Amino acid sequence: MKKYIKLGLIVLVSFTLVNCSDDKFFELERPQLFPWNNVGELELSVVDSYAAFFLNQGWAAPNGGLAYRDFVISDISVASKHQPLEHEAVFYYERNFESALVGGEEDGQFAQLYRCLNQILPALTFIEEQEAKGEEVFSGMTDNDRQTLAGQKGELYFMRAWVNYFLVRTFMPPFDPNGDNSAKFLPLKLSYEESQDGLRNADLGSVKDFYDLIISDLEKAKSLLPEQHSEPGRANKYVASTMLYRVGFLMGNHEAALAECDFIIKEAVEAKGYYDLSEDPIEVWDRNFGDAPAKESIWEVPLRAESENNDIPFARMTKIGYYRANGGGRGENWSQGWAGTMALSHNMLEKIGWMDPATKTPTPEALSDKRFNQVYYFLLAGKDKPEGLEGDAAIEADTLYDSQQRVTDNHIWVDKYYRAEEGRYSQLPLVRLAEIYLSRAMLRYSVNNDVIGATADINTVRERAGLPTVATVTEETIEAERLKELAGEAGDRLLYLKGYQKSIDGNRIDNGQAIPAIAPPYSNAYRPLPLGESDYNGNYNN
Repeated sequence: MKKYIKLGLIVLVSFTLVNCSDDKFFELERPQLFPWNNVGELELSVVDSYAAFFLNQGWAAPNGGLAYRDFVISDISVASKHQPLEHEAVFYYERNFESALVGGEEDGQFAQLYRCLNQILPALTFIEEQEAKGEEVFSGMTDNDRQTLAGQKGELYFMRAWVNYFLVRTFMPPFDPNGDNSAKFLPLKLSYEESQDGLRNADLGSVKDFYDLIISDLEKAKSLLPEQHSEPGRANKYVASTMLYRVGFLMGNHEAALAECDFIIKEAVEAKGYYDLSEDPIEVWDRNFGDAPAKESIWEVPLRAESENNDIPFARMTKIGYYRANGGGRGENWSQGWAGTMALSHNMLEKIGWMDPATKTPTPEALSDKRFNQVYYFLLAGKDKPEGLEGDAAIEADTLYDSQQRVTDNHIWVDKYYRAEEGRYSQLPLVRLAEIYLSRAMLRYSVNNDVIGATADINTVRERAGLPTVATVTEETIEAERLKELAGEAGDRLLYLKGYQKSIDGNRIDNGQAIPAIAPPYSNAYRPLPLGESDYNGNYNN
């Protein structure tokens, strides 16, 4: 286990954390230099902060891990029995947070996240120390250099907040809006630390400390980042604003969260026209590097084939179950692999009106929705599959069955991932405009009782889905639209439930046994630290 801790907490002597082919992804031509002499050299460190998070992770990818963990724990998924559950899902499906696999994928995520911080902090510390002296960061800076440096600093603050967001969503209890949040859990990394004593006795931060730092970093990032970035995959002002909404919502500061959603729509959409929902839902999911950006994509990972071991845990909640499938495993690329284990729950599908309770088949409402047709997938139970109906034969017959006879139920699957021609390198959206409209709708409704405004936002999303507008909305209809749009993305379901302090319901049954609900404030619903971390850091024993 100590290899994970050392990876996570020892500052690396070399900052070349990505291989040469991954450097090409972010168009690096040489490794980082330290110390830096100008903004051009500093740029390498800024770019490497993205590479350290998004590349070279495989099954231990924090981004895909959060989305999959949310899906497994939440009330909107069910084990399909296509394959047995594996790794941490064995525990999370039963909502058991006490057990964990030693050396498992989340131990790898823990190491990866602290390794990312160690990629970010040297440059950020260097800038802050120079500014604290009242000096220019580099000698001979031009006005253009100062503008470039401001954006670089904004990206470093943003990336520290982004990494800490994944730490708090995985390895700490959720923020309790009605509690003191003073218990300390994780090393809080504020600056670059070189000494062995400092590494072995890193100061621990409380839940409040981490959330306060995240908010502070995001506010700085929002003030420094450009409205649009010239390079694909780089964060901008509206990405920082989105994260301020997400974190504020989790903290119970719903007024501030609403203000961020309002800012994005009024400025980036209505005033500047940077984003819109004019394209079909599939357009943001089925592009490869070099394809034109999707009009609703506010931030995405621009993967391309030179990158290695990309974010692949999403395969476990898709019908294809295979991260190397092309075109989403549809049509001539038909594929249903071994890893797909988690489908959408019948309870959730019936709740949103997409599954007939009697026949367990898609409803006319589902079949009329572009989202259902484009980014979800229906399979009949494998036990009912006629002999000889495989692959192309099944497609031509328009009668698609699960490939495994052990699957006894019909299932609707998330089908958003690996959809491009080169599936593994599909552009991966991280912030979509539809989320912002749906979030503003729910907050308009809950904060200000603005039914008219909430209805307008919901209708904007419905119209893109090819659906008629509705005259008015309720809390239930807003939630249903959110589920239809965002299921399986970005840890959104638990964000919604925790932000509103709703119970993670107890409708799940496993092998005839009811799995209990998780009630707010969810104080035990987090992954314990990797074994051995408390031995390494002496502050855990103080």
